[in-house]
Amino acid sequence: MRGANSAIQLAAALDRRGVTASIHWEWVYVWLRDCEPIVIKPSTRVPTHEVGRMWAWDHNGNYWSHPRDDWEGVAEIVANYIAEDRSICCYCSTVACRSYGGPGARGRPATARSRTS
Repeated sequence: MRGANSAIQLAAALDRRGVTASIHWEWVYVWLRDCEPIVIKPSTRVPTHEVGRMWAWDHNGNYWSHPRDDWEGVAEIVANYIAEDRSICCYCSTVACRSYGGPGARGRPATARSRTS
């Protein structure tokens, strides 16, 4: 799909993998149930002449970057992360999850919570 906005292409690639995403300008938001979204945006942690060539995102203390013209690769990395990382189901006790309406925001204690699976 040449010529289309790379954010649209990335959101479409995520959608093909069953990942809910939306676009706001050049940023792609990956929506997680009851949790802080993953925001994928053009990288600014690079030398000036490299700005805009890489996607960058972080979540729960992890940071990734990937070439911006490989939206299928980014979608695969994000989908695998979501599938493999049990902590992003947001039955966790992270501040980010509580601040975005997760379990801690519903009046339950933020510590000593058991995970059900």
